[in-house]
Amino acid sequence: MCSGQAQRFWYAPEGDQSLPWVKSANVMSARVTLLCYLCAALGLVFVLEQPGSAKFGDMPRWRHFVEQICWDSWLNW
Repeated sequence: MCSGQAQRFWYAPEGDQSLPWVKSANVMSARVTLLCYLCAALGLVFVLEQPGSAKFGDMPRWRHFVEQICWDSWLNW
């Protein structure tokens, strides 16, 4: 994904929502996050591979999942 065209930055990770391909990518990231919630609820271990340049780690839903669900679960494990 191109940050210049999608307008994805650390302060605006969802980018320009008026572009259909940006909106589709955001839906896909929400679905991936939802599947990770399901895996965590079932007590499964999963690996999500992302390139270092990916903006996925900045998405609000993913950040909430990592910070509130995974991190808290890890501390209580």
